[in-house]
Amino acid sequence: MKKIAVILVASLLLMLAATASSPGRDRRTGGRRVIVIVANGISTGDIMINGAPNIKKSLRSRAAIGLMNARAAKSAANASGSYLSIGAGARANAGRFGNLAVDRGETLLFQGIPQKLPLLRAGGRVVSPSYPEMSRLATKLSYQAAPGTLGDLLRLGGIKRSVFGNADTLGVYHREINLIAMDKKGSTDFGNVAGPINTPAQALTAVDAGLKNSQFLVLEYAPTSRVDFRRDFLSDDAVASQRRQLLLQVDRLFGKLLARYADNRTMIILITPSPPIELAKSGALQTPLVVAGPGFKGLLTSTGTRWPGLVTNSDIAPTILNFFGLSVPTYLPGRTLTSEPSADPPAIIDHIAQKALVNNGARSILLSSYITVAVAAIIAVVLVLLFWPPAARIVYLQPLLLGLMFMPVVMLISSSAVYPTPWLPIILIPAATLICALVTWLLWRDQPLLALVVPSLLTTLIILVQLPFGSILERDSVMGMSSIIGARFYGIGNEYTGVLLGSAVICLTVWLTLRPRSRNYAAAAAAILFIVITLIVGWPTLGANVGGALAAVTTGIVATFLFRDTRLAAKHLFYVAIGMVAVLAVILITDYLEPSSSHTARAATLVGGGGMSQALMIITRKLSTNFMLITRSSWTKIIVAAVAAVATLQLGARQIYDHVYESYGLMPAGFKTIALGAVAALIFNDSGVVMAALMLIYAICGWLYLMIFSTRSSASPKP
Repeated sequence: MKKIAVILVASLLLMLAATASSPGRDRRTGGRRVIVIVANGISTGDIMINGAPNIKKSLRSRAAIGLMNARAAKSAANASGSYLSIGAGARANAGRFGNLAVDRGETLLFQGIPQKLPLLRAGGRVVSPSYPEMSRLATKLSYQAAPGTLGDLLRLGGIKRSVFGNADTLGVYHREINLIAMDKKGSTDFGNVAGPINTPAQALTAVDAGLKNSQFLVLEYAPTSRVDFRRDFLSDDAVASQRRQLLLQVDRLFGKLLARYADNRTMIILITPSPPIELAKSGALQTPLVVAGPGFKGLLTSTGTRWPGLVTNSDIAPTILNFFGLSVPTYLPGRTLTSEPSADPPAIIDHIAQKALVNNGARSILLSSYITVAVAAIIAVVLVLLFWPPAARIVYLQPLLLGLMFMPVVMLISSSAVYPTPWLPIILIPAATLICALVTWLLWRDQPLLALVVPSLLTTLIILVQLPFGSILERDSVMGMSSIIGARFYGIGNEYTGVLLGSAVICLTVWLTLRPRSRNYAAAAAAILFIVITLIVGWPTLGANVGGALAAVTTGIVATFLFRDTRLAAKHLFYVAIGMVAVLAVILITDYLEPSSSHTARAATLVGGGGMSQALMIITRKLSTNFMLITRSSWTKIIVAAVAAVATLQLGARQIYDHVYESYGLMPAGFKTIALGAVAALIFNDSGVVMAALMLIYAICGWLYLMIFSTRSSASPKP
């Protein structure tokens, strides 16, 4: 019995010793800890070209990598905003002095003059003194992005935080690292930001020291940042050489961290808040993110992007909170990171990055050119119809109108190609569009309705077919989603919602005009089609576009009444309102039942928790965004040109206008449907001007096409 007692006591003492010697192990957190290593100025191309053997090896067993959208708030003018966005859990603005952090009692030099900065009531070892300005800037955002959210939630959860290192260079302070760990007073419990971390050995020493006092540690590994800061003094070859050597250092550090600390209760995160300067200048704020921990293997993803390999900096805070077993506030826009196995994760994220870079370079040129050509074509056709209606050459404007209807689907299909340079899509997409338009016109130049239905039917079918497969065409399209802009990552965007609604109405009205049925039959067909489209556009796992669904249900109700030859009146707004409420109810119920609810359910949850103030914030954000886009967006020009064209032709080319109105069955009702649906799109979407303009493209181009054809003959249209 004595021997047994001795063994039990010895075992107990050993267990206590092991617990005491385990750095950073706290019973309140279940012994969990998170180590965040920040290495700035790294791109996915660096990992692919220069190699990272330890990182790549870890992806096969206990780590995952993703391409991170690193954007800060729109008004943020420096890299500090990217750091702050990680700590705030939402895109934020760090202001002019977000780069400053001090150890308590430290004196900083400004223009060679020692100065101590006011630190308010911060009680930690490390403080970001410009926290008051960051808080003021946060109140100007149309969403909740409180600086220090992550650090404060960790503090309230009893988790100690520490921060080490800086990227001070050439007399300029770069201590943004504290923005990730600080609480809502700008303070972090432990650490040292006065001294830099320049070698893997120094980093490991700092991690060892930090984990004795904290469970959440953030460390800036500075050498990679300094390459960019000193770029003006280095040749391109020297920059490439140093970046390659330093990436190997980062990889070696990551490997040693895994060997020393990795277990089922430890998460190690390697993050790059901002990319190399050459990418940052082009607006391509996308960087690699590596997470090592239990359950991670291969490719990072999240329910916030639903895009394998693509995540956002807003996803980091929820992931850390979830790992510590803390609740994630509903107002945080990010989602917890997960992973899925992949044969070659670095190659996949590099492919996403390169494709996004090419699309981003081509996007502005193609879309601005599309808008310019659309406005010019509308004006040209109107002028010709007003002053030279019998001119035979007017028919040569018809392919141009068809091209405007073809281009959205050409941009969608072309997303499957890989372009090495932005200039290729800039040249090839318009060329392919013109070819499609000319072929269609030549084949059906004497059958105008068939000519109009070809681009419309092709567009409708391709948009609907690719949606169940994760919007695989739209997310890589020049006019679709942009992983760089980061406005939407899944479902259907406002651009292609507008295209879908406009093209679907044209398809339906052409079919009902070529195959006439009773008015009740036509109304029923419109109702059925738009019930289906509304559900597809708004369904959380398909289109996930609530504003688009509201525009779709409005379009469907208007079409149903107009196809029944009902004169619309104010009372019909009641039916539209009932339809919208029903659609919202279906979407919300479905969204709540989904394991990964979309932004719709989360917005409803915010309103439920915050009441009218939260609802007013959401409404105000949407109205302000709409007003800003209407007054500044080039898409407004299409709306103005379309409205002016209809009004002008109704007055100045009345005979041709009336001939089209009387000769083409339900086509005029279809054009009216699109116009009224565009009004709903404009009102109920925070970038509704884009959706409305693209809907009107199909109405105005179709109308002008038929008016041109009517100048050739006053006979009834041929099927």
